[in-house]
Amino acid sequence: MGIDHSVITYRNPRKTDWESYRIDLSGCMSRMTGKINNFTDIELAANQLQDAITSSFNENCPLTVRENNKNTYWWNHDITAKRREVRRLFNVAKKSGNWTDYKTILTYCNKALRQSKRESLRRHFEETEKTPDLPDSEGFFQRMGRVKSVNSSLKMEYTPQKKKEPWKSYFGSNSLDQK
Repeated sequence: MGIDHSVITYRNPRKTDWESYRIDLSGCMSRMTGKINNFTDIELAANQLQDAITSSFNENCPLTVRENNKNTYWWNHDITAKRREVRRLFNVAKKSGNWTDYKTILTYCNKALRQSKRESLRRHFEETEKTPDLPDSEGFFQRMGRVKSVNSSLKMEYTPQKKKEPWKSYFGSNSLDQK
């Protein structure tokens, strides 16, 4: 069983009530034992100090709970299984030195990942075409500047990008063309 990454909990030190922290910490430190006679007493005092700092901070710094809103809409159980197999083969290849199986499965997994992303995007476009109040996808991509048109089969015709010529900003547009 894996970790649930949809809920994130953390403490933000900027939101700590530092005055209450100091009061709680001084109260905890006043209860600590005073005399240190040997190394065991030093270890005990260090552990007590660490516990006092940690407990005072945890009491005075609120725990923030946030949900992860970054949905990986294209990830599925098939890709999870393939990634697990890729990782297993990587560990085997690292020990044995035979990388052919790993490279083959990695390529297969990456192709499946790209296919899943394409299918998810295609489903998204089909759903937005059915929804009349959303802006059309063709206009969106045309405003992005790279897509000339989107036809009904969801194939995009790209406009060729003008190659950037950085030397023109340094030497001027005609200096290299004259030679």
